[in-house]
Amino acid sequence: MIIIRVPLRISFMGGGSDLPAFYEQSAGRVISAAINKYVFIAINEKFDGKFRISYSVTELVDKPHEVKNTRVRAALEHFGIKKGLEIVSISDVPSSGSGLGASSSFSVALMHGLTEFLGKPLTDKYALAEAACYLEMEMLGEKIGKQDQYAAAFGGVNVIDFSAKGVTVSPVRISKKLLTEFNGHLIAFHVAGARDAAAIHAGVSHNMKNDVATRIAQEKMVAMVMPFKQALLKREFKKMGAMLDKAWKLKKKSHAMAHAEVDAVYAAGRKAGAWGGKLLGAGGGGFVLFIAPPKVHAKIRAAFMGRKELLIGFDAEGSKVVFNRYRES
Repeated sequence: MIIIRVPLRISFMGGGSDLPAFYEQSAGRVISAAINKYVFIAINEKFDGKFRISYSVTELVDKPHEVKNTRVRAALEHFGIKKGLEIVSISDVPSSGSGLGASSSFSVALMHGLTEFLGKPLTDKYALAEAACYLEMEMLGEKIGKQDQYAAAFGGVNVIDFSAKGVTVSPVRISKKLLTEFNGHLIAFHVAGARDAAAIHAGVSHNMKNDVATRIAQEKMVAMVMPFKQALLKREFKKMGAMLDKAWKLKKKSHAMAHAEVDAVYAAGRKAGAWGGKLLGAGGGGFVLFIAPPKVHAKIRAAFMGRKELLIGFDAEGSKVVFNRYRES
């Protein structure tokens, strides 16, 4: 058996600029952090030669091409795997609609696990992230970006740059003390609402190519990434909250995002004392993140009584093999 653990992520600033529609024309940049919420994938040989794939449902089939899960089917066929396997996935949060990059974390875990199984492990994090991007964007043709795969593969807090030439990950050098203090200013709650990130990204990509206002707004958000990083290193949490608030308003307007429940939740958080925040992910639902002084967190929780809170911590390791009985660690 092989067990892979891959973190989810929260994206603070610049999201959307990791779409090819943007970075193939202008340099894209985001700042994001891997968190201590995970996707786990376990892979094991199956004695009877069949394929058992278990996620939100369980499939039992004879051949890879019969697998309904598009990511698993594409990966099995890509690697030419014909002998039976069990592939079991477990996630700390819902695998779709969270806004935490769970689908891409699943892809990273899958490619990591299968290459481990084949004895050709992807030990280079760039190669692992690109393998997941290839699975989603090339093999499956999904109109999505690249930040989730890189955040999941690398772990940590990073500034990630995107261009037609490639991707560069620059870790933010931050002390454990400061990271803990920053963590103490973050609070997030779940917002109901179905969302199809690929469909939303397809619409945003179309607007970036065809609408000047959308592109200009995205460029403004990209320009805020490095000031956000500097504010973090200077412990200027209130300034960071104000920047998130500004970026959220830009994103709502430029990406034509309309969701009454999200708006109500965001307004309630601000009224309770949050400096600013954003909806995590592409839009339509998921988790709303706030930066707020710790002294008002109780007031914010009271305002959101009945909503599920996301307890946030950070992950520094990225995609990791936690067990592999086929070879020594």
